[in-house]
Amino acid sequence: MPLAFAPVGWAWLAVIALATFFVLTAQSSRRQALWSAYLFGLGYFGVGVSWVFISISQYGNGPVVAVLVTAAFVSLLALFPWGVAYLVRCLRPEMDAMALWLGLPAAWVLSEWMRTWFLTGFPWLFIGYSQTDTTLATIAPVFGVLGVSLLVALLAGGLESPRVLWRPFRLSQAAMS
Repeated sequence: MPLAFAPVGWAWLAVIALATFFVLTAQSSRRQALWSAYLFGLGYFGVGVSWVFISISQYGNGPVVAVLVTAAFVSLLALFPWGVAYLVRCLRPEMDAMALWLGLPAAWVLSEWMRTWFLTGFPWLFIGYSQTDTTLATIAPVFGVLGVSLLVALLAGGLESPRVLWRPFRLSQAAMS
């Protein structure tokens, strides 16, 4: 997902990566979903906030401290995707298409909003910021970055909800064969 942001700027990758996160959360057992969400967060923030390590290492003259502080910071930030999976899996344990299409996107945007309060605010890597060079950016003046994030998350949920919706149908077809 960090590749959706500058300098690479593959904005479409935000939808694909978030859809993958949603499917891992929806189609795994609860324990696997929580681990997948946490590992997703480690990768997302580990790559996306690498500048924290560079800043502390170069300007704070502490490469060892930089590794420890960055690892702790990324580990804390990875709890946000974990919290998305935890919240939705607690509220909707059966993970039907409605939970995938509406619940996970809403929980994702809620987690982004909560990050605006974390350590007095950490708005980096909101998925809405990855869409600044796309047509989705046209809603930003009205709904802000969280509105764009919600739209991207809804697109990601909508991309994968038919697969989850038709999963029981495919299973029943296989059982009949």
